[in-house]
Amino acid sequence: MKEMEYKTLNDREILEQGNYLGYNFWIISYGSHPCAYVELQKDHPYYGKCDCDAYDLDIDVHGGITFGNFGLGNTIPEDKFLLGWDYNHFNDYNYKDEQYGLAFGKKWTTEEIFDDVKSVIEQLKKVEVNHE
Repeated sequence: MKEMEYKTLNDREILEQGNYLGYNFWIISYGSHPCAYVELQKDHPYYGKCDCDAYDLDIDVHGGITFGNFGLGNTIPEDKFLLGWDYNHFNDYNYKDEQYGLAFGKKWTTEEIFDDVKSVIEQLKKVEVNHE
């Protein structure tokens, strides 16, 4: 597992990817802050929910689900439907704020983000089972 290193904005860097309970996931650094994504299969009730609907999903995670879309540029293929969330909220550290002397907040570790990934996947599994 690669550790999150806060730095200036750069290309996306995959810190960790894998599969947990049958769900593929990615933890990605954007330099200034990290994000996490989980792939949903076509038979999942939340599959295909767009950005505008993602906020309404019943998933408890830091900052809430803020991304629902297919693929992620050249990082994750366009044929994969992803739900995602970020660590770029008021009490989260963001490297770009250092240039203004405003940097404060929690610096998330990749391990802490992975704990959130597991929690989200476990919640998605419950939705899947309750929908059958």
